[in-house]
Amino acid sequence: MKIALKGTNGKYVCAEENENFPVVVNRGVLGPWEKFTVEVVGLSTAGNQIIALKAESNNKYVRLERDTYELKPDRNVIGPDEKYEVIWDGTNKLSLKAANDFYAGDFTANHDVLLAKATAVGPEEIFEVEIVSF
Repeated sequence: MKIALKGTNGKYVCAEENENFPVVVNRGVLGPWEKFTVEVVGLSTAGNQIIALKAESNNKYVRLERDTYELKPDRNVIGPDEKYEVIWDGTNKLSLKAANDFYAGDFTANHDVLLAKATAVGPEEIFEVEIVSF
């Protein structure tokens, strides 16, 4: 399934084609760089889905960069840092818990870079899901 994620700032999550750039939440229009393929890879101990996100922009998996908390689309295979626990809010919104046990959030103070550094789910860690295709 392909999805797009929209942050609380009303902008889409974007993985640019260049794998060295972090994932950002700053795009006003849905295009190829704002689409991700979801691969379910397991279940958490809480019973939530564990997923990997593959960026349509460069066909690479989104990885947690542990040193900077950034998410980057730069992996060819799924390893521990490419897995995210999905926490649904009961509607079409979710939060993503990264391999470092922090939640990914739209931190506008960091120029809309998506960072996995929140210890709890707040407004910046909730994303609206748009299904693009099955």
